[in-house]
Amino acid sequence: MKKLTFLMTLAFFFYSCISTLIMAQSTIKGVAKKIDGNPLSNANIMLFSAIDSSFVKGEVTGDDGSFQFQNINVGSYWINISRSGFKDQGLTNVNIDRENSVINLAEVILQKETHELDSYTPVLKKAITLKHLKPIFADH
Repeated sequence: MKKLTFLMTLAFFFYSCISTLIMAQSTIKGVAKKIDGNPLSNANIMLFSAIDSSFVKGEVTGDDGSFQFQNINVGSYWINISRSGFKDQGLTNVNIDRENSVINLAEVILQKETHELDSYTPVLKKAITLKHLKPIFADH
């Protein structure tokens, strides 16, 4: 009986150690900026699993361009940063192991998105005139 109790205690200890290693929680933080160095507020920051590209978490940058993901499990991830009017920026190989509790990403710079038209041909359509319209009066 003492041997069984000892083995169960030992098994519980190993289970606790392994689950702590696997479920270690980390933080990923960074700052999104425009090419002129000003902060990029209201940008969408999405965290995906590198294994299967499944969505993990999403954040929006603050007025100062900062973002932060908390309680991220050990693993490999990639991040997509997007905002209307700017080119998307992707960060790959964001790896979290049990030794990294906080991952500080370098400033992420997003460039303005420009759209150029190859050509533009205005089309003038004939105006429509309505004839023989009778006024409509409402009865009171």
